[in-house]
Amino acid sequence: MDKDEFESPGKKSLISLLKRLGVTIYKKQPKHVTIGGITIMRCDVDAVIVADMFDRMDDYDILIIFSGDKDYVYAIQLLQNKGKHVVAVSISEDASESLIQTCDEYIDLREIANEIML
Repeated sequence: MDKDEFESPGKKSLISLLKRLGVTIYKKQPKHVTIGGITIMRCDVDAVIVADMFDRMDDYDILIIFSGDKDYVYAIQLLQNKGKHVVAVSISEDASESLIQTCDEYIDLREIANEIML
């Protein structure tokens, strides 16, 4: 993702709206990592997000996570054991089946795209 795409007007508008609603935004430029001759982009924000989930646990009853990453499954299970209701939002083709099954609710972005278009 180049800087222009990361800073597109649509993304700026969405981020501005979410901030006004009190949503914590984690925005990080990806690092390019080469493994076995293949270059991938990584942001490594998972640990920061999980830490924040638990640090702010007393501030919410419902956690909405915009991710389909299976790395969140264990943290989600721990939060559910503490009585939190967890909703994951992502594109279903990119979402882990274990994350979808673990969450209390799952929302496919494509199903609600017309309702949230800016």
